[in-house]
Amino acid sequence: SEGMPPAGIDLMKHDVPVDIIVTPTRVIRVDPTKRLPKPNGIYWDLLSREKLSQVGPLRELKQQIEKETGQELKLANEEEALPPLARRGQKGRSSKRRTSKKPS
Repeated sequence: SEGMPPAGIDLMKHDVPVDIIVTPTRVIRVDPTKRLPKPNGIYWDLLSREKLSQVGPLRELKQQIEKETGQELKLANEEEALPPLARRGQKGRSSKRRTSKKPS
């Protein structure tokens, strides 16, 4: 957790820090005393109508909460309130997937 997040890259309100990192050769557990806080709940104000329309369970949850509370949950004003990584100045990963051929 030292140096996390990396210098110049701030965590956003909706980012979820990890507790464990697994690579092909190592398992790294983040020290519980140094873990960054995790988001709490759904940040409806960051969720665009466009994204909500793509995620059925979230739409249903929003409807249920609004019905139970009698209040409308406010969504983001922007079409896409959560910018893709490329817009945050981070490099994305290649879209090519590695495939392994099974021996015949």
